[in-house]
Amino acid sequence: MMDAKTKREARIRRHRRIRKKISGTPERPRLSVFRSNRHIYAQLIDDLAGRTLAAGGPVGAAVGAGVGLVLPKLARLNRALAEAIEATARGSAWYEGKRRFVQSVLPDFAERAARLVSPKKAAAVQESLLASGGMLSPEDVARILRKAGARAAAAEAGANEWRTILANGDEAGARLADHINFNYTDTTNLDEALRKILPFHLWATRNIPFYAEHLAENPALLVALLRYNDLSAEERREAGVDRLSRFRGTAPVEGALGDALAQMLLGRGGSVWANPSVVLSIAGQFREPSVGEDAGPLKRAYETATSILSPWPHLDLAAQLALEAAGQSQPEPLQRLFPQSRFIRGLTGVDIEQPIRGAVEGARATLTGRTLRTLTGDPALDYNVRKKIAELAVRETGQPPGGEYLRAMYDPQSPIYQRALAEVRREELGRSALGLVSPIPVQPLTREEAQIRAARKDYPAPASEGASPEARRAASEAYRAAVERNPIGTAYSGVADSPEKLRLRALLAQYRSLGDDQERDAGKKVRQMQESGLSEDEAVKRLSEAEQRAYRSLEARRRRFLEEPENRPLRDYFAWVRTRRSENPDTETTLDAYLAERGLPRSAFEGARVERRPQETEDVSAIVEAVNAALARLRNSQTGYEFLSERNRIGVEYLRWKRSNPGGTVEEFARLYAKLKARKKED
Repeated sequence: MMDAKTKREARIRRHRRIRKKISGTPERPRLSVFRSNRHIYAQLIDDLAGRTLAAGGPVGAAVGAGVGLVLPKLARLNRALAEAIEATARGSAWYEGKRRFVQSVLPDFAERAARLVSPKKAAAVQESLLASGGMLSPEDVARILRKAGARAAAAEAGANEWRTILANGDEAGARLADHINFNYTDTTNLDEALRKILPFHLWATRNIPFYAEHLAENPALLVALLRYNDLSAEERREAGVDRLSRFRGTAPVEGALGDALAQMLLGRGGSVWANPSVVLSIAGQFREPSVGEDAGPLKRAYETATSILSPWPHLDLAAQLALEAAGQSQPEPLQRLFPQSRFIRGLTGVDIEQPIRGAVEGARATLTGRTLRTLTGDPALDYNVRKKIAELAVRETGQPPGGEYLRAMYDPQSPIYQRALAEVRREELGRSALGLVSPIPVQPLTREEAQIRAARKDYPAPASEGASPEARRAASEAYRAAVERNPIGTAYSGVADSPEKLRLRALLAQYRSLGDDQERDAGKKVRQMQESGLSEDEAVKRLSEAEQRAYRSLEARRRRFLEEPENRPLRDYFAWVRTRRSENPDTETTLDAYLAERGLPRSAFEGARVERRPQETEDVSAIVEAVNAALARLRNSQTGYEFLSERNRIGVEYLRWKRSNPGGTVEEFARLYAKLKARKKED
């Protein structure tokens, strides 16, 4: 029998044997599991950085077990409440339909019942029946008639007639309940066929004629709905959020309720917006679709159609990917399939949509040749974190995000990134928890976002696409002047940028911040004179001696900055600008044009191109070249994002192999890799 020491040594040997084959990366961390006599512990480990990404033990297990016990009960409670609400709604509609029918026939019935008694008692019987409002049973009617002196046969005939009226009232109530709540059992063959593609089309196709009829009968309701849309649009324009799809149709919640909701959702100053018109489901059914400016006509038509008739989620995903493959849409993050997924993630840390998101990204890479790059596994969460970083910059510095904040947008290890992620998750948890109890969705607006949107609203519109160079130059000058007056409005300009563009923007921000105020003023004057047509030498000669000294000092700082190896991307961009302007002074030299010419993504949602891996060749020299290029990119990376890039996968695999073979060379790795590839092809 093995003693404890021997068992431990055997376990260590097994561990070392496994570690020679398995190593964790930021993209695919290593899962380490340890089982004691009482508990199980697990860790997700990034071996390249030598750190633990996440860990779980007895406390996490207890929390998970508690959540596992609570969630089914919450689901049953939610289902019971939904059934009770539906039963109440149908019962109310049935009662109202019956009441309307009975009251409509009550005067005629009272007149006929009065004829069954003597003329002296007729008025009293008629008045008694009308005063009841129809809330009588057949036995009550018979008793009233007998009390007024009617014969037994006449009283029984009156009671039977009233019994027939009540039965007809039940039928009228059922018809009204089906009309309002829709009878989903009354279907045709066409309905059943469409249900295989459009699961909720019965509600949608019945909802449209229902509201068309009732809005025609109640024009005041239609006028009120249109008036609300006008007022809410005016409120959104004043706040600068009229172009945001998440605020479409909403208005600010005022008073103590708004303050309480803002405090609960944001924990600090801000406001909460809600759309009460959603209680009229037709308003949500015919909402304006949210599509990007670069979306094609097929994409816009599809979004408009699916806002009215919702297909099955898996069919919707397939259609979205097909539109991307056809060039009608850029890659988009997966919309939430489960309404409470945010609540579950905020409560337990488990993203229940991650497997589906991974499958969609695999299909996107196969069909479109592109894939969304993420740091958290959720592109929408990535975007919200970058947006929150911009708000932190405004809150803490009073300025748009500079170099430090721009670099933090793609650096998960940055304290700024971690603070932004914590705030976003807390806001998500509060909003999803409120969604469990509120029938009206709400949208929080932080104080910083309101400040950014208000400043951006005052910026002039850019020149039209077909404008002349002079018009574009004038529009650019007007925009630049507005930004100099209030730069806060540009805070969100980088949240949707790709890592390549953000890195260039961070370097540009650092480059422009060089020097003191006097040196920067001198540089600004030279730039303005150059834009008016003067050369740099002529512009410098027009400066005073002090300004010339300041400008030369600034240029020396900038040269030293560009000579540093880590700033080479900015140096390459400036060289490209000089070349383009020497060829055509009016040509576009923006960062977007530079990245597009080099085939690099400009937007975080544009998607990274899935390239053929260079290590798939058996040529050893090509593998060595690919490894060295990947290692150079990894060394020059300002963030850990390059470790996620598909083109650097061979470099990550080499580093993993190097940990197990410290004395190995790149050539040895390349020869071994070529042999493995050849063996796989043979198999």
